Amino acid sequence: KILLMAHELGNDDNAVKAQFYPLYWSLTFFPGQGKTTIGLLVNDKHPAFKDFPTTRHSDWQWETISSDARGFILNDFPKSYKPMAQPVDDFHRNNKVGSIFELKVGKGSILICGYNLNADLPVARQLKSSLVKYMNSTDFNPQLNVDYTWLEKTMPAVPIAPKADVPEEFQYAILYVNAGANLKKKGKSIPWSEALDKVKIKDNTSYQLKADGVWKDESGAAWHGKQLLLQINCPEGMLGDLFVHFHDWNNNGRTGMLDFEGRKVKLTKHDGEGQWVKFHVMREDSNDGKLILKTNAISGPNLMLTKVVLVTE
Repeated sequence: KILLMAHELGNDDNAVKAQFYPLYWSLTFFPGQGKTTIGLLVNDKHPAFKDFPTTRHSDWQWETISSDARGFILNDFPKSYKPMAQPVDDFHRNNKVGSIFELKVGKGSILICGYNLNADLPVARQLKSSLVKYMNSTDFNPQLNVDYTWLEKTMPAVPIAPKADVPEEFQYAILYVNAGANLKKKGKSIPWSEALDKVKIKDNTSYQLKADGVWKDESGAAWHGKQLLLQINCPEGMLGDLFVHFHDWNNNGRTGMLDFEGRKVKLTKHDGEGQWVKFHVMREDSNDGKLILKTNAISGPNLMLTKVVLVTE
């Protein structure tokens, strides 16, 4: 028996964001919203929810655990198959989606949950308790059998961000930013502006940032936030590498998910000297003249990004 916490698995081809708040109006008229669902259908009579009070639709107890939740596309499953928790897809797409569902794999049984059950939230702890109790009962007896290769295809593991070997001199850098290095005030979060950064190199580039703020203390300076969005405007069709440095100098156990142009890696604990992460820039990434890096904190209060270097071949 396996409880698979799958909120960090899957990709855009076979998974969706199972967010609490629905998309606005219609994907056809308002594309690019970053969400595709309009609600959640719950089998509230299912024994898996015996100790997790819920109605047949999402209510406020689902809100806090849905910010980074995942639903998986189950279009190949039989029409009669119903997930216990089923995000409702926009009708223009009309995918069958499951955020909590169970399967038989070989001689084993697996319950897949797209919500972060290890989040430090009462709702997450209670849902996990209810699901585990159900799995330890005789009621847990999945009927639909799938091959292990289906799991591998639908829920590929997110690779760990490798530690990059960074040259002492960025000989071919066209952007070099020390985040927040010009900030004078210490020990206080300040809204970001480019004037707070120390920019060493800025050749035919510019950048914008969405963050919770900029922080500086005796140990260093950084952009910080539960979620960061960095857009670099670069030469169209360039090839090269993007180096980003994350730090956790007060050892708060920070980890996170990094998404560069749709390619995701997981940032593990990086205290001490911090960690450089390297992303290869392909023509497909830069053909529109911009590069997008998104980060999402998994553990710790936030992520702290201290340096950004864009190098061209």
